[in-house]
Amino acid sequence: MDSATAAVFAKLSRLGDNERRVVLDRLEEQGFWRLLEHSPERLDMPSRLLTSKQRQLWMLDADEHNNGFYHCSTMWLVSARATACEMALCDVMNSSEVFHRRIEGHSESPVFVDVDPPPVKQVAPPQHVVDPLPWCIADAARRHNLPVLTTGAVADVVVYKLDSRRSAISLVGHDAYFDHQGLRTVLAPAVGRRLVGGRVQEGIRLSDFAHWQDANLKIGPLGRRVERRREEIAAVPPPPLEVTGDRTGVRHPVWTATPERQQHIRDRAANAGVSSAALLLAIWQFTLSEWDPAFAAVPIGSCTTARVRPELRDTLGNLANTCVVVPPEATDKLQMQPLDERRVRFFHRALQATISDVDLPFEMVFPARHGHVEDEQIGVRYTFVEYGEPTGMLNEVDVPVQTAKSALGCEVRWSHAGLEIWLDTRPSAIRGRDVACLAEMMAGRLEEI
Repeated sequence: MDSATAAVFAKLSRLGDNERRVVLDRLEEQGFWRLLEHSPERLDMPSRLLTSKQRQLWMLDADEHNNGFYHCSTMWLVSARATACEMALCDVMNSSEVFHRRIEGHSESPVFVDVDPPPVKQVAPPQHVVDPLPWCIADAARRHNLPVLTTGAVADVVVYKLDSRRSAISLVGHDAYFDHQGLRTVLAPAVGRRLVGGRVQEGIRLSDFAHWQDANLKIGPLGRRVERRREEIAAVPPPPLEVTGDRTGVRHPVWTATPERQQHIRDRAANAGVSSAALLLAIWQFTLSEWDPAFAAVPIGSCTTARVRPELRDTLGNLANTCVVVPPEATDKLQMQPLDERRVRFFHRALQATISDVDLPFEMVFPARHGHVEDEQIGVRYTFVEYGEPTGMLNEVDVPVQTAKSALGCEVRWSHAGLEIWLDTRPSAIRGRDVACLAEMMAGRLEEI
């Protein structure tokens, strides 16, 4: 933060809440908010602050009674010896702040304490196992439910020795420390670089982001934007689902597409001047409201991450966020077809807005209907994950987890090999509704593109 911005922040900090709100509103009217904006920076001394999301997750799961629901796990297949993987993992963990921190204290006022990174364990499948990889996947799924918070950022880090040239790496952490995108796009490439002798050094740390967020929520435009967004969606209807209770999940395949068919979707979106993600979101929301009109105006949680900020691209930690997309039916009574230009452009603009909302913590924005706000209370979710071509030495392996993060979610995996779409649901939340019919309806809509 430059000295001029710091001086303005100091003046704002001395104002009362109401006075500060008036000043920020005046600055916005004059177009001066941008002068207060600054990016997260690396501090000389690491901050002891937790992010808003970390405090929320600590309060929700301080006793870890959720049996792995708030755990984040991943597994990679590696073309390297187990010993080399162990050394690379140790080096990366030593250079990443999140592995050196543990949250402790009362759920309302947690603090960080410094800890040593966890040891890396080498595990060899039993000799009688013919194909070791399925055994390792099953073992990683079992480890997903191990306690985490009492040990630090991760429950365990395991290197499985498949043979003399191949290994598998499994990491089970807690959502208070990690998100899956960070494990995939930050940790995996770092381990890969270390395996070939490259250097790894973290730039901006999660604690630097926590310090920046805290200052901006208290006395900067970020806090005022949270208030504004909260007011905008205060009247959104709740989902017609039971968002609490049994979290056991079921996956329903919807559609797969070859790269050629995927290119057709990309071309159709480009011709409409929108993104592929917006086109598929429009189809998902239309099909959902067609399946059950009670969902027509229900907000959708769009999963995103603060790593859209270039300076945070290499920050390891939980930077995930859920932004709220309010469908056009909430304000526009016109019946628009799924591929009408108005509808598709609406969701394109909505997804663009989520980028500007990525700094607004979901738990501070979304209406609190059940005490502490949890991501799952959004009820309906849309996740678009884009995978580039495999690079480096680590290839991700799916580990089956039996819980669904939301009651009803659509996930799109967009990769070089094609397109895959599925629904994740909780049978306990959608009793009496035919989810297979919903998946079939959406597949039919997709075929019409």
